[in-house]
Amino acid sequence: SKHETKPFDDEPRAARRRPFITLAYAQTLDGMIAAKTSNDESKATTTSNMRLSSPQSTVLTHQLRNMHDAILVGGSTFLVDAPRLNVRLQPDTNKMDSMTQQPIPVVLDTHLNALQQVLWGEVLPPLAADHDDEEELVLPQDMQVDNIRANNPVICCSSDAAKVFLDHLEIFQLQQTQQTKRQKIAYTITVYKLVDEENNHEEDLYLPIKISVQVVEIKTQSMSTTTFTLLPCQVDQITNSLDLRHVMSQMYNHFEVDSVMVEGG
Repeated sequence: SKHETKPFDDEPRAARRRPFITLAYAQTLDGMIAAKTSNDESKATTTSNMRLSSPQSTVLTHQLRNMHDAILVGGSTFLVDAPRLNVRLQPDTNKMDSMTQQPIPVVLDTHLNALQQVLWGEVLPPLAADHDDEEELVLPQDMQVDNIRANNPVICCSSDAAKVFLDHLEIFQLQQTQQTKRQKIAYTITVYKLVDEENNHEEDLYLPIKISVQVVEIKTQSMSTTTFTLLPCQVDQITNSLDLRHVMSQMYNHFEVDSVMVEGG
């Protein structure tokens, strides 16, 4: 059938103040939407990389992605599957179209545990309140930025997690400059942080933080750059997870996201 470009619902954008949400998933006959990565319950996580549907459904999924402004997954999917969260298949050719306008990849990662495991292979220890332990805290020597396959993903997290993550980045960069052995890889980390000058900095805690990591291989001088954006959001005090209403409001206000396709699991 022919798809027309039109709003998903009749409610005006200004009245909604949040994106329209679509849930998309494939399900087995017994009601499962994901497979476990291990039979050991203590080590098992779920992955969406087990094919449950047909090639035609995969093309339809990409067509649906193309109809939305953003694609959203959880932190576990971001960690286990390393998804690209983009449009790669077109219904007519089953091939990627370089002219396709790609949706924004969005990840829900309240405490940034998934992001830390993606980059460093572990959840980093917390810092002391006075940061006196910075010199004693030894971080991994390398950062696996190539594990982030999505293009400039927006990672929604708590404001506290964002602050601690920036502190860890600062320590990582400092330890890189203090290494005495010959380095094989050099990292340059740039942080772009907005401030709320109009409202006396009232919204500083909830403004996007863009992080760019440039990696240079010393021997070959080859260079690559990975960029991702932290989007601090409010936390539901009962569930200790992100307040989804505020998440959607943040995406709408800061990235002009009118429609979100939730594709986790």
